[in-house]
Amino acid sequence: MSQCLTSKEILVEDDSRIIETLWFLLNQSDIVIGHNCSGFDVPKIKSRFVIHGLPPTTFYQQVDTLKVAKSEFGFSSNKLDALARVFNIEGKIKTDFTLWSSCMEGNDDALRCMEDYNRQDVKLLEEVYLRLRPFIKSHPNWNLYIDSNEPVCPHCGGKDLVFVGYYYFTQTGKYRNFRCTGCGALSRERKTVFQSGKSLLISNGK
Repeated sequence: MSQCLTSKEILVEDDSRIIETLWFLLNQSDIVIGHNCSGFDVPKIKSRFVIHGLPPTTFYQQVDTLKVAKSEFGFSSNKLDALARVFNIEGKIKTDFTLWSSCMEGNDDALRCMEDYNRQDVKLLEEVYLRLRPFIKSHPNWNLYIDSNEPVCPHCGGKDLVFVGYYYFTQTGKYRNFRCTGCGALSRERKTVFQSGKSLLISNGK
């Protein structure tokens, strides 16, 4: 879904309709994905909520692709458009100050161009997110959102999980590793494969 401010709303500086729509959308969301969403978008949105007298939305988890790019990789630039170039994805639509100024004047053609710009931004974000997703260690667990009698990939919800032949070891456990054939993410089962009754060293302290 997408909405755009009208010329009339811009000229009277009234964004209440858009903000209320956004509030209802976030209020029913489980996961919100954005590039620098935790550092910019969400705080800005919340400031508009409180200005318009709206209460906090229900809780949701955030996936910030900017944080992921910084913490998991070593790209030369972590900007969304730069990541698009790295992945050979169509980048942002080029804009300049004239377009932004025309939007603030309520120019209908400029507003349509700005909507196209934002639609492309969302498409770009989705494609970059899908490329980064297998590497996101703290990704929201899809097992909590899908009603299934069998395990699903915690990253994408896919059911085709293949044992890769390797194990993940902790101080007290040994766990099988599985790869999702859909998104490529690696995960491990929760139950250790150590045989019952086998003696374990539970501490390496002196």
